[in-house]
Amino acid sequence: VVRFKILEDGSVENIEIIDGHKFLQNATIEAIQEASKEFPKTNKSIEIQIPIEYKLIWLQNDHIFFTFIIEKKKWQKI
Repeated sequence: VVRFKILEDGSVENIEIIDGHKFLQNATIEAIQEASKEFPKTNKSIEIQIPIEYKLIWLQNDHIFFTFIIEKKKWQKI
């Protein structure tokens, strides 16, 4: 679970990890920063808290990568 503020211009600040494994904390912050490129502009700053689900994906050629899911319906405005 991560909490952050979306500013009027769509950028984010104050990204805070509320719950989750310590090895995924940097990935979570990077995921929010990357996703924020698609956030809409707002007429005021909004602080929200959302769960992020990580999945470990195994590929046929023995490569492994993480993917993340951010479900907008689970966002909580704070």
